[in-house]
Amino acid sequence: MEKAAVAFLQSLEPEQLQLAQHSFDEQRKDWHFVPRDRKGLSLERMASEQHALAYALLRRGLSEQGVQTVENIRSLESILQALEGPSRFFERDPEDYHFYVFGNPSDDTWGWRFEGHHVSINATVVKGEGVSMSPRFLGANPAEVPSGERKGLRALAAEEDLAFALAESFSAEQLAKAVFRSNAPRDIFTGAHRKVSPLPVEGIAYPELDTVQQSRLRALLEVYVSKAERELGEAVLAELENGGWELVRFGWAGPVDREQGNYYYLQGARFLIEYDNTQNGNNHIHSVWREFDGDFGEDLIQSHRHQHAH
Repeated sequence: MEKAAVAFLQSLEPEQLQLAQHSFDEQRKDWHFVPRDRKGLSLERMASEQHALAYALLRRGLSEQGVQTVENIRSLESILQALEGPSRFFERDPEDYHFYVFGNPSDDTWGWRFEGHHVSINATVVKGEGVSMSPRFLGANPAEVPSGERKGLRALAAEEDLAFALAESFSAEQLAKAVFRSNAPRDIFTGAHRKVSPLPVEGIAYPELDTVQQSRLRALLEVYVSKAERELGEAVLAELENGGWELVRFGWAGPVDREQGNYYYLQGARFLIEYDNTQNGNNHIHSVWREFDGDFGEDLIQSHRHQHAH
């Protein structure tokens, strides 16, 4: 990751570098998934070689599946522009996605972010401790492309299909535990908060599922984990296999009906996944991976400070 970041930064002209490189401070936590005026270096401002080096860095944090999901989400901007027509506030632009490097990659602690509409990939690197890849937000509007050359494209299909397969398999008793409210919220509860805490709702616990349902829950969680680079994803799964599954809960809001708004969460001891599909006639998905102590590498930074005097 360090080598990829250095190669990217060294390829930039001075005016590009001013946009791409920022201090490692609280501004790195100023993330969001909505269209807004971003201060990083956009893909539009990069030459083809620089674009390739930027994506080489992205691939150090995401798997090929994760990168392909990002590309599918970016492609929806052109589709939205055609569906919506001229916008009063902004144009949909698949090149309006920005790279940031926070700090110096040779330092003990640094980070980077790739962000635009419906994408926010945040990485924090702490030498001697590890790498954090959260928050990680991926969204899709439209969730399913209704017409045109890419009709039927679903950028987040597995996130939807596997959750419905699980919820539809519940008995009446299990469903009563899983559903914590009758209507889905308009959006994910945690929004773009810089710090999150466990959701104060119960849902249904992993041990309360039968073996088939447990395998479906595992498959759903692995969809989110598989978006990360392989070694990073394997570390998450290894922790779950070491007793972590017993603490995982699944909650649903709204009817179990694809024609109506729906929401679910997956929550473990250290992480929270949220998914929401309620906007634009239930054809607009938001999904996010958060870590209670590990977002923006806070747990890694604290451990590093404890081990090393500064």
